[in-house]
Amino acid sequence: MGKEMLLNLQEHEMETTLTQRQKEYLESYRKCGSAGKTAIDMGVSRDTAAGQLNHIAKKLGFGSVKDICPKPKAERATASDLMELLKKQNYKCALTGVSLTPKNANLDHIFPRSQGGSDLPSNLQWILDDINKMKGSLDQNTFVELCGMVWRHTHPPSA
Repeated sequence: MGKEMLLNLQEHEMETTLTQRQKEYLESYRKCGSAGKTAIDMGVSRDTAAGQLNHIAKKLGFGSVKDICPKPKAERATASDLMELLKKQNYKCALTGVSLTPKNANLDHIFPRSQGGSDLPSNLQWILDDINKMKGSLDQNTFVELCGMVWRHTHPPSA
């Protein structure tokens, strides 16, 4: 049997054998990509979400939910995307405006991967290595707000 026909049969079987709540779990997993994020989306514990997703997979004859909903390969910026980004920034740090060199430049995720950020060019920027170390896993807005707090505290307005 062809792979496409098998997938169509499995989709039909899912529609007829799953409860509405199970379909919601599966749809959430497809959207979120992990049991942990599905748990948050569904308002349950991670263990509950994982258990439900595994039960659904077994019910449909799969080894695990990952077999039902394989994750698509993540899109990534190419080398030419990164060079274009550097040119767009005029070879300057996106946060400080300081000139970048191969020794001081670092590629940064505006919204960190650890918080669900992507490797797409729209989420990347070139910044100074020292700034990137300070920013760590903070998203850009939080980092800039914290820098502003430090500045305001250490440079109070003149009386």
